[in-house]
Amino acid sequence: MTLTQWEQTSCSKVETSWNLHTLLPELDHFIMLSSVSGVVGNPGQSNYAAGCTFQDALARHRSQGGQKAISIDLGVMRSVGVVAESDRLQQHLQSNKGFIQIEEAEFLSLLDICCDPSYCPDGDKCQMVMGLETPAGLIARSLEPPEVLQRPLFASFSQLPGKSGSSSNAKAGGPDAARLFRQAESQAERAQVVVEALSKRLARTLTMKFEDVDTHQALHAYGVDSLIAVELRTWLGKEFAADVPVFEIVSGKTIEAVGELVAKTSSLKPSG
Repeated sequence: MTLTQWEQTSCSKVETSWNLHTLLPELDHFIMLSSVSGVVGNPGQSNYAAGCTFQDALARHRSQGGQKAISIDLGVMRSVGVVAESDRLQQHLQSNKGFIQIEEAEFLSLLDICCDPSYCPDGDKCQMVMGLETPAGLIARSLEPPEVLQRPLFASFSQLPGKSGSSSNAKAGGPDAARLFRQAESQAERAQVVVEALSKRLARTLTMKFEDVDTHQALHAYGVDSLIAVELRTWLGKEFAADVPVFEIVSGKTIEAVGELVAKTSSLKPSG
């Protein structure tokens, strides 16, 4: 991403929102249409996500100063907007777990609430998220939450009603990769555990089918950039106690090669 691309997209939200804030301080309603991209991120659109995050922060800033403000982090609109006009985007988002497509009537109903003179949200309530399913909701339907919803930010939304402890680690009944790694009897088996776990994580991150991940391909062939590489490095360290440099992830190594490297450098000791 070039500096120009960053500025053109982020400033379209940052500068316009700030100008309204400074030039029109006292308004009956100050409602900004942000996006869930500012909460969960959006690969390849960090400039847009940054602009949305600014709007969320501005709503809190105004609220703390006694001014009216609401930032709505809008998700996917089903019947109107860019998604409704693009068959390609519709097909892509249909397989994207965690997003609940929003009907136009639902969004207009929320605007009616926000424009009610008696509605005066304060504190954290000035930021609303619409169209994002909670990890607990996915787990209750035996679905594994996407990687982004397994982050610590959403830990409080991972608790199933009536159950103690975090549900975010339940993996919808799936096997625990670290446990399988410890139980493996050889380095080759440990590498295979890593390869399968890494492939599943990659599929979730890039919203593609696990079966479509070719472990003989380099990670960068799937669009793994430095940002995603940092997340993968953190995950490999947490899951398998392996310190894999970002360079090794983006240098052209195949998924299988990364699995072998993790198996070789991991400090986890075999169980039993």
